[in-house]
Amino acid sequence: MTCKNCGSVIPENSEQCLGCGAIIVRNQTRTVSPPPNKPRSFLPVIIIALFLIFGAVVYAVITNSSPGGRIIADNPNPTPTHDGSSSDSSSGKVNEALNNLNKPQKKEVSVERIESFTQRMPAGEYGIYMLNLKNQDAFSYRGESVYPSSAMSYITIMSAVLGYLEEHNMNPDSEYLQFSYLPGNGREIPNSSADADRYISIKRIIEGISSYGDNNRANNLVNYVGNNNQANGFSYINSYLRKNGYTHTEVNRKIFTGANSKFIDENANPNVTTAKEICNLFYNFINNGILGNSSYMKRICSYKSTDNRPVGVTEYLGHVYDIANHNASNSSVTNEVLYVTVGDTELVIAVLSEYSINDIPFSERMVIIASIVEYLIESQLD
Repeated sequence: MTCKNCGSVIPENSEQCLGCGAIIVRNQTRTVSPPPNKPRSFLPVIIIALFLIFGAVVYAVITNSSPGGRIIADNPNPTPTHDGSSSDSSSGKVNEALNNLNKPQKKEVSVERIESFTQRMPAGEYGIYMLNLKNQDAFSYRGESVYPSSAMSYITIMSAVLGYLEEHNMNPDSEYLQFSYLPGNGREIPNSSADADRYISIKRIIEGISSYGDNNRANNLVNYVGNNNQANGFSYINSYLRKNGYTHTEVNRKIFTGANSKFIDENANPNVTTAKEICNLFYNFINNGILGNSSYMKRICSYKSTDNRPVGVTEYLGHVYDIANHNASNSSVTNEVLYVTVGDTELVIAVLSEYSINDIPFSERMVIIASIVEYLIESQLD
Protein backbone atom coordinates (compact mmCIF):
# COMPACT_ATOMS: atom_id res chain seq x y z
CA MET A 1 0.00 0.00 0.00
CA THR A 2 1.37 3.52 -0.87
CA CYS A 3 0.70 6.81 0.83
CA LYS A 4 -1.78 8.97 -1.05
CA ASN A 5 0.02 12.06 0.28
CA CYS A 6 3.68 11.40 -0.63
CA GLY A 7 3.73 8.12 -2.47
CA SER A 8 5.90 6.30 0.03
CA VAL A 9 5.35 2.58 0.64
CA ILE A 10 3.46 1.98 3.88
CA PRO A 11 4.14 -1.22 5.75
CA GLU A 12 1.12 -3.53 6.41
CA ASN A 13 -0.34 -2.86 9.82
CA SER A 14 1.23 0.64 9.98
CA GLU A 15 -1.16 3.36 11.01
CA GLN A 16 1.13 6.28 9.91
CA CYS A 17 3.21 7.02 6.73
CA LEU A 18 6.86 6.73 7.52
CA GLY A 19 7.68 9.28 4.76
CA CYS A 20 5.40 12.18 5.59
CA GLY A 21 3.74 11.12 8.85
CA ALA A 22 0.18 11.14 7.42
CA ILE A 23 -2.45 9.11 9.35
CA ILE A 24 -3.57 6.07 7.38
CA VAL A 25 -7.34 5.28 7.23
CA ARG A 26 -7.96 1.70 6.08
CA ASN A 27 -11.24 0.26 4.60
CA GLN A 28 -13.07 -1.97 7.15
CA THR A 29 -15.70 -4.54 6.52
CA ARG A 30 -18.67 -4.09 8.85
CA THR A 31 -20.96 -6.92 9.71
CA VAL A 32 -24.54 -5.70 9.93
CA SER A 33 -27.02 -7.87 11.82
CA PRO A 34 -30.48 -8.09 10.23
CA PRO A 35 -33.31 -6.47 12.20
CA PRO A 36 -35.31 -8.82 14.38
CA ASN A 37 -38.32 -10.51 12.70
CA LYS A 38 -41.62 -8.73 13.35
CA PRO A 39 -44.92 -10.69 13.56
CA ARG A 40 -46.68 -10.79 10.18
CA SER A 41 -50.06 -8.97 10.21
CA PHE A 42 -53.17 -10.77 8.77
CA LEU A 43 -55.43 -7.75 9.14
CA PRO A 44 -55.35 -6.79 5.44
CA VAL A 45 -56.23 -10.36 4.46
CA ILE A 46 -59.16 -10.44 6.90
CA ILE A 47 -60.48 -7.11 5.65
CA ILE A 48 -60.32 -8.27 2.02
CA ALA A 49 -62.08 -11.57 2.88
CA LEU A 50 -64.90 -9.78 4.73
CA PHE A 51 -65.36 -7.42 1.83
CA LEU A 52 -65.65 -10.32 -0.63
CA ILE A 53 -68.16 -12.16 1.58
CA PHE A 54 -70.31 -9.05 1.98
CA GLY A 55 -70.28 -8.50 -1.76
CA ALA A 56 -71.35 -12.11 -2.40
CA VAL A 57 -74.29 -11.85 0.04
CA VAL A 58 -75.47 -8.60 -1.52
CA TYR A 59 -75.25 -10.15 -4.99
CA ALA A 60 -77.21 -13.23 -3.92
CA VAL A 61 -80.02 -11.17 -2.36
CA ILE A 62 -80.28 -8.90 -5.41
CA THR A 63 -80.24 -11.87 -7.79
CA ASN A 64 -82.91 -13.81 -5.91
CA SER A 65 -85.13 -10.76 -5.55
CA SER A 66 -84.98 -9.48 -9.10
CA PRO A 67 -87.38 -10.74 -11.81
CA GLY A 68 -84.48 -11.53 -14.10
CA GLY A 69 -82.43 -13.42 -11.52
CA ARG A 70 -82.36 -17.14 -10.82
CA ILE A 71 -84.98 -17.79 -8.12
CA ILE A 72 -84.25 -20.95 -6.13
CA ALA A 73 -87.45 -20.75 -4.12
CA ASP A 74 -90.28 -18.29 -4.01
CA ASN A 75 -92.16 -17.78 -0.76
CA PRO A 76 -95.81 -17.01 -1.58
CA ASN A 77 -96.68 -16.79 2.14
CA PRO A 78 -94.01 -14.85 4.02
CA THR A 79 -93.97 -15.53 7.74
CA PRO A 80 -96.13 -12.95 9.56
CA THR A 81 -94.39 -10.93 12.25
CA HIS A 82 -96.05 -9.79 15.48
CA ASP A 83 -96.92 -6.41 14.01
CA GLY A 84 -98.71 -7.96 11.05
CA SER A 85 -95.93 -7.25 8.53
CA SER A 86 -94.02 -9.96 6.70
CA SER A 87 -90.54 -11.26 7.39
CA ASP A 88 -88.64 -11.84 4.15
CA SER A 89 -84.95 -11.59 5.13
CA SER A 90 -82.08 -13.10 3.19
CA SER A 91 -81.61 -15.74 5.92
CA GLY A 92 -85.29 -16.66 5.54
CA LYS A 93 -84.80 -17.10 1.82
CA VAL A 94 -81.80 -19.35 2.38
CA ASN A 95 -83.74 -21.51 4.86
CA GLU A 96 -86.68 -21.70 2.50
CA ALA A 97 -84.44 -22.70 -0.38
CA LEU A 98 -82.91 -25.49 1.70
CA ASN A 99 -86.37 -26.72 2.75
CA ASN A 100 -87.60 -26.76 -0.83
CA LEU A 101 -84.63 -28.82 -1.94
CA ASN A 102 -86.05 -31.69 0.15
CA LYS A 103 -89.70 -31.08 -0.76
CA PRO A 104 -91.15 -33.42 -3.41
CA GLN A 105 -91.82 -31.58 -6.63
CA LYS A 106 -95.37 -30.74 -7.64
CA LYS A 107 -96.94 -33.07 -10.18
CA GLU A 108 -98.95 -31.35 -12.85
CA VAL A 109 -102.50 -32.42 -13.68
CA SER A 110 -103.96 -31.55 -17.07
CA VAL A 111 -107.45 -30.03 -16.97
CA GLU A 112 -107.78 -30.86 -20.66
CA ARG A 113 -107.15 -34.51 -19.86
CA ILE A 114 -109.77 -34.44 -17.11
CA GLU A 115 -112.30 -32.92 -19.50
CA SER A 116 -111.51 -35.56 -22.10
CA PHE A 117 -113.03 -38.03 -19.61
CA THR A 118 -115.97 -35.94 -18.41
CA GLN A 119 -117.03 -35.09 -21.96
CA ARG A 120 -117.70 -38.76 -22.61
CA MET A 121 -120.75 -38.35 -20.36
CA PRO A 122 -122.48 -35.15 -21.58
CA ALA A 123 -125.35 -35.70 -19.15
CA GLY A 124 -122.96 -35.61 -16.19
CA GLU A 125 -121.47 -32.72 -14.24
CA TYR A 126 -118.39 -33.45 -12.14
CA GLY A 127 -116.69 -32.01 -9.10
CA ILE A 128 -113.17 -33.34 -8.49
CA TYR A 129 -110.62 -32.76 -5.76
CA MET A 130 -107.32 -34.46 -4.96
CA LEU A 131 -104.91 -33.95 -2.07
CA ASN A 132 -101.38 -35.30 -2.36
CA LEU A 133 -100.28 -35.96 1.23
CA LYS A 134 -96.65 -36.45 0.19
CA ASN A 135 -96.09 -32.91 -1.04
CA GLN A 136 -99.30 -31.25 0.24
CA ASP A 137 -100.32 -30.22 -3.27
CA ALA A 138 -103.98 -30.13 -4.23
CA PHE A 139 -105.85 -30.30 -7.53
CA SER A 140 -109.37 -28.98 -7.90
CA TYR A 141 -111.79 -29.19 -10.80
CA ARG A 142 -115.03 -27.61 -9.61
CA GLY A 143 -113.91 -28.93 -6.26
CA GLU A 144 -115.86 -26.30 -4.35
CA SER A 145 -119.10 -26.67 -6.30
CA VAL A 146 -121.99 -28.09 -4.27
CA TYR A 147 -123.43 -31.51 -5.21
CA PRO A 148 -126.06 -33.79 -3.68
CA SER A 149 -124.20 -36.04 -1.28
CA SER A 150 -126.56 -39.04 -1.37
CA ALA A 151 -125.16 -41.73 0.96
CA MET A 152 -121.85 -39.85 1.06
CA SER A 153 -123.57 -38.26 4.04
CA TYR A 154 -122.54 -41.42 5.92
CA ILE A 155 -119.01 -39.99 6.14
CA THR A 156 -120.34 -36.67 7.41
CA ILE A 157 -122.60 -38.26 10.02
CA MET A 158 -119.92 -40.66 11.31
CA SER A 159 -117.37 -37.83 11.51
CA ALA A 160 -119.78 -35.77 13.62
CA VAL A 161 -120.46 -38.77 15.88
CA LEU A 162 -116.73 -39.23 16.50
CA GLY A 163 -116.52 -35.52 17.30
CA TYR A 164 -119.42 -35.95 19.73
CA LEU A 165 -117.64 -38.85 21.47
CA GLU A 166 -114.43 -36.88 21.74
CA GLU A 167 -116.22 -33.79 23.03
CA HIS A 168 -117.93 -35.80 25.77
CA ASN A 169 -114.92 -38.02 26.48
CA MET A 170 -116.85 -41.18 25.58
CA ASN A 171 -115.60 -44.56 24.40
CA PRO A 172 -117.25 -45.89 21.19
CA ASP A 173 -116.95 -49.43 22.60
CA SER A 174 -118.97 -48.61 25.69
CA GLU A 175 -121.56 -46.25 24.18
CA TYR A 176 -124.76 -47.93 22.98
CA LEU A 177 -128.00 -47.01 21.27
CA GLN A 178 -131.24 -48.91 20.87
CA PHE A 179 -131.37 -49.78 17.19
CA SER A 180 -134.43 -48.66 15.23
CA TYR A 181 -135.06 -50.76 12.14
CA LEU A 182 -136.99 -49.78 8.99
CA PRO A 183 -137.43 -52.73 6.57
CA GLY A 184 -135.84 -52.35 3.14
CA ASN A 185 -134.03 -49.13 3.99
CA GLY A 186 -130.49 -49.68 2.83
CA ARG A 187 -128.21 -52.57 2.13
CA GLU A 188 -128.70 -54.07 5.59
CA ILE A 189 -125.41 -55.97 5.54
CA PRO A 190 -124.59 -57.35 8.02
CA ASN A 191 -128.27 -58.07 8.52
CA SER A 192 -129.55 -55.01 10.36
CA SER A 193 -132.98 -56.58 10.82
CA ALA A 194 -131.40 -58.85 13.42
CA ASP A 195 -130.41 -55.73 15.38
CA ALA A 196 -133.95 -54.34 15.62
CA ASP A 197 -134.65 -52.97 19.11
CA ARG A 198 -131.33 -54.30 20.42
CA TYR A 199 -128.66 -52.16 22.06
CA ILE A 200 -125.70 -51.89 19.68
CA SER A 201 -122.36 -50.23 20.39
CA ILE A 202 -121.49 -47.06 18.46
CA LYS A 203 -118.27 -48.69 17.32
CA ARG A 204 -120.09 -51.64 15.80
CA ILE A 205 -122.56 -49.37 14.00
CA ILE A 206 -119.76 -47.24 12.52
CA GLU A 207 -117.86 -50.35 11.45
CA GLY A 208 -120.98 -51.61 9.66
CA ILE A 209 -121.55 -48.33 7.84
CA SER A 210 -117.85 -48.00 6.89
CA SER A 211 -117.67 -51.48 5.41
CA TYR A 212 -121.13 -51.93 3.90
CA GLY A 213 -123.21 -48.80 4.34
CA ASP A 214 -126.75 -48.85 5.63
CA ASN A 215 -129.32 -46.09 5.82
CA ASN A 216 -130.82 -47.48 9.01
CA ARG A 217 -127.48 -47.36 10.82
CA ALA A 218 -126.75 -43.81 9.63
CA ASN A 219 -130.21 -42.60 10.64
CA ASN A 220 -129.78 -44.14 14.09
CA LEU A 221 -126.57 -42.15 14.56
CA VAL A 222 -128.45 -38.92 13.79
CA ASN A 223 -130.80 -39.74 16.65
CA TYR A 224 -127.87 -40.63 18.90
CA VAL A 225 -126.15 -37.23 18.72
CA GLY A 226 -129.57 -35.56 19.06
CA ASN A 227 -130.45 -37.51 22.21
CA ASN A 228 -133.26 -39.28 20.31
CA ASN A 229 -134.41 -36.04 18.73
CA GLN A 230 -133.97 -35.91 14.95
CA ALA A 231 -133.95 -32.10 14.70
CA ASN A 232 -131.35 -31.82 17.46
CA GLY A 233 -129.28 -34.45 15.69
CA PHE A 234 -129.16 -32.46 12.44
CA SER A 235 -128.43 -29.31 14.41
CA TYR A 236 -125.45 -30.92 16.17
CA ILE A 237 -124.05 -32.38 12.93
CA ASN A 238 -124.24 -29.08 11.05
CA SER A 239 -122.81 -27.17 14.00
CA TYR A 240 -119.90 -29.63 14.09
CA LEU A 241 -119.31 -29.07 10.37
CA ARG A 242 -119.25 -25.26 10.67
CA LYS A 243 -117.00 -25.38 13.71
CA ASN A 244 -114.49 -27.45 11.74
CA GLY A 245 -114.53 -25.28 8.64
CA TYR A 246 -116.91 -27.26 6.42
CA THR A 247 -119.09 -24.42 5.17
CA HIS A 248 -120.78 -26.14 2.20
CA THR A 249 -121.58 -29.57 3.63
CA GLU A 250 -124.97 -30.12 5.27
CA VAL A 251 -127.09 -33.00 6.54
CA ASN A 252 -130.75 -32.02 6.80
CA ARG A 253 -132.59 -35.21 5.94
CA LYS A 254 -132.44 -38.81 7.01
CA ILE A 255 -131.41 -41.21 4.26
CA PHE A 256 -133.97 -43.49 2.64
CA THR A 257 -134.12 -45.82 -0.33
CA GLY A 258 -136.55 -45.22 -3.16
CA ALA A 259 -138.93 -47.76 -1.67
CA ASN A 260 -139.08 -45.65 1.48
CA SER A 261 -139.08 -42.25 -0.19
CA LYS A 262 -142.36 -41.40 1.54
CA PHE A 263 -140.32 -40.89 4.72
CA ILE A 264 -138.12 -38.19 3.14
CA ASP A 265 -138.75 -34.74 4.55
CA GLU A 266 -139.27 -32.80 1.35
CA ASN A 267 -139.53 -29.55 3.28
CA ALA A 268 -135.95 -29.87 4.53
CA ASN A 269 -132.95 -28.75 2.48
CA PRO A 270 -131.18 -31.61 0.70
CA ASN A 271 -127.98 -33.20 1.97
CA VAL A 272 -125.06 -31.65 0.07
CA THR A 273 -121.27 -31.47 0.02
CA THR A 274 -118.33 -30.51 -2.19
CA ALA A 275 -115.52 -32.66 -3.53
CA LYS A 276 -113.00 -30.67 -1.49
CA GLU A 277 -114.90 -30.94 1.79
CA ILE A 278 -115.80 -34.63 1.51
CA CYS A 279 -112.15 -35.30 0.60
CA ASN A 280 -111.00 -33.63 3.81
CA LEU A 281 -113.77 -35.24 5.88
CA PHE A 282 -112.74 -38.68 4.67
CA TYR A 283 -109.07 -38.01 5.40
CA ASN A 284 -109.90 -36.89 8.94
CA PHE A 285 -112.26 -39.83 9.43
CA ILE A 286 -109.48 -42.28 8.48
CA ASN A 287 -107.03 -40.53 10.82
CA ASN A 288 -109.39 -39.75 13.71
CA GLY A 289 -107.61 -42.03 16.20
CA ILE A 290 -110.81 -42.43 18.26
CA LEU A 291 -112.11 -45.61 16.70
CA GLY A 292 -108.69 -47.05 15.81
CA ASN A 293 -105.43 -46.25 14.04
CA SER A 294 -105.31 -45.36 10.35
CA SER A 295 -104.47 -48.92 9.27
CA TYR A 296 -107.57 -50.23 11.02
CA MET A 297 -109.72 -47.43 9.57
CA LYS A 298 -108.47 -48.07 6.03
CA ARG A 299 -109.31 -51.75 6.45
CA ILE A 300 -112.90 -51.18 7.58
CA CYS A 301 -113.39 -48.53 4.89
CA SER A 302 -112.82 -50.98 2.04
CA TYR A 303 -116.37 -50.71 0.75
CA LYS A 304 -118.00 -54.06 -0.05
CA SER A 305 -121.10 -55.51 -1.65
CA THR A 306 -123.53 -57.92 -0.02
CA ASP A 307 -121.33 -60.80 -1.17
CA ASN A 308 -118.14 -59.04 0.00
CA ARG A 309 -116.95 -57.92 -3.43
CA PRO A 310 -115.37 -54.47 -3.74
CA VAL A 311 -117.90 -51.76 -4.53
CA GLY A 312 -117.19 -48.56 -6.37
CA VAL A 313 -114.13 -47.46 -8.25
CA THR A 314 -111.97 -50.43 -7.25
CA GLU A 315 -114.05 -52.67 -9.55
CA TYR A 316 -113.17 -50.57 -12.60
CA LEU A 317 -109.53 -49.57 -12.20
CA GLY A 318 -106.98 -51.04 -14.58
CA HIS A 319 -104.37 -51.39 -11.83
CA VAL A 320 -104.50 -52.71 -8.30
CA TYR A 321 -103.82 -50.09 -5.65
CA ASP A 322 -104.08 -50.07 -1.87
CA ILE A 323 -107.42 -48.26 -1.53
CA ALA A 324 -109.90 -47.38 1.20
CA ASN A 325 -113.07 -45.99 -0.34
CA HIS A 326 -116.71 -45.07 0.00
CA ASN A 327 -119.27 -45.02 -2.80
CA ALA A 328 -122.75 -43.50 -2.97
CA SER A 329 -125.19 -43.73 -5.84
CA ASN A 330 -128.86 -43.18 -6.66
CA SER A 331 -130.83 -42.53 -9.84
CA SER A 332 -129.15 -39.17 -10.55
CA VAL A 333 -125.98 -39.11 -8.44
CA THR A 334 -122.80 -41.18 -8.18
CA ASN A 335 -120.09 -40.12 -5.73
CA GLU A 336 -116.77 -41.68 -4.82
CA VAL A 337 -114.14 -40.80 -2.24
CA LEU A 338 -110.97 -42.82 -1.77
CA TYR A 339 -107.70 -42.92 0.12
CA VAL A 340 -104.93 -44.34 -2.10
CA THR A 341 -101.51 -45.56 -0.98
CA VAL A 342 -98.82 -46.36 -3.55
CA GLY A 343 -95.37 -46.75 -1.97
CA ASP A 344 -94.67 -43.51 -0.12
CA THR A 345 -97.33 -41.60 -2.07
CA GLU A 346 -100.70 -41.10 -0.36
CA LEU A 347 -103.61 -39.46 -2.12
CA VAL A 348 -107.15 -38.58 -1.09
CA ILE A 349 -109.45 -38.20 -4.09
CA ALA A 350 -113.13 -37.31 -4.36
CA VAL A 351 -115.24 -37.38 -7.53
CA LEU A 352 -118.84 -36.18 -7.25
CA SER A 353 -121.21 -36.43 -10.20
CA GLU A 354 -124.79 -35.45 -10.91
CA TYR A 355 -126.69 -36.45 -14.05
CA SER A 356 -129.40 -34.62 -15.95
CA ILE A 357 -130.75 -37.98 -17.14
CA ASN A 358 -131.95 -40.41 -14.48
CA ASP A 359 -131.03 -44.07 -14.34
CA ILE A 360 -127.88 -44.01 -16.46
CA PRO A 361 -126.40 -47.47 -15.77
CA PHE A 362 -124.10 -47.52 -12.75
CA SER A 363 -121.36 -49.25 -14.73
CA GLU A 364 -121.29 -46.48 -17.35
CA ARG A 365 -120.96 -43.83 -14.67
CA MET A 366 -118.21 -45.73 -12.88
CA VAL A 367 -116.14 -46.23 -16.05
CA ILE A 368 -115.84 -42.43 -16.36
CA ILE A 369 -115.10 -41.96 -12.65
CA ALA A 370 -112.52 -44.77 -12.70
CA SER A 371 -110.78 -43.20 -15.73
CA ILE A 372 -110.52 -39.89 -13.88
CA VAL A 373 -109.25 -41.55 -10.70
CA GLU A 374 -106.67 -43.69 -12.50
CA TYR A 375 -105.32 -40.70 -14.39
CA LEU A 376 -105.02 -38.69 -11.17
CA ILE A 377 -103.19 -41.52 -9.41
CA GLU A 378 -100.75 -42.09 -12.24
CA SER A 379 -100.09 -38.36 -12.59
CA GLN A 380 -98.72 -38.28 -9.04
CA LEU A 381 -96.38 -41.26 -9.22
CA ASP A 382 -92.65 -40.90 -9.93
